[in-house]
Amino acid sequence: MADVDFFLAKCYNYSGAISELNETLQSVCLQRRLSLALCPMPVDLAGTTATFLRTPGEMADHYRDAQTHLSTQDAILQQLKEACLSQQEAQVKVEDREAQVQELQDTITELHQEMTRKDQDKLTQLQELHQLESRVKQLTDQVRSSEETIGQLRQDVAVRVSISSATLSGDVSTAGKVG
Repeated sequence: MADVDFFLAKCYNYSGAISELNETLQSVCLQRRLSLALCPMPVDLAGTTATFLRTPGEMADHYRDAQTHLSTQDAILQQLKEACLSQQEAQVKVEDREAQVQELQDTITELHQEMTRKDQDKLTQLQELHQLESRVKQLTDQVRSSEETIGQLRQDVAVRVSISSATLSGDVSTAGKVG
């Protein structure tokens, strides 16, 4: 991300510098054309380092050179603008993708939390079910034990009743013989 910002800053700086250079060059060319058109040119330049354009043909050549230079700068500027736009589009796509990834990560986190909560609920239900099954088994064992106890008590009562009946019958039979 820092590389993208750095590149965009460079593009912006280059485009600004080229624009300034372009404006300065156009201004200089315009001033030169005006000053050359209005000012007489010295014919004898011997011993000077100044270079003046003497003929309209030289001026036209100089003007063509300047325009060629400007068109080259314009082409470079256009390429830089296109590169900056391309970089900006790429950055927008990257940011969109990062937003989508973040959204998916949030969704995954939410789903994971929901699954964890449901798993915890199921575990709690299973623990409760196990406790209920244990309680049912315990109560079933108590009922069986109680039924066995009741059955044993009934047998004991039946034996006692039959013994008591037999004893009473024997007492009655012996009582009848005595008399």
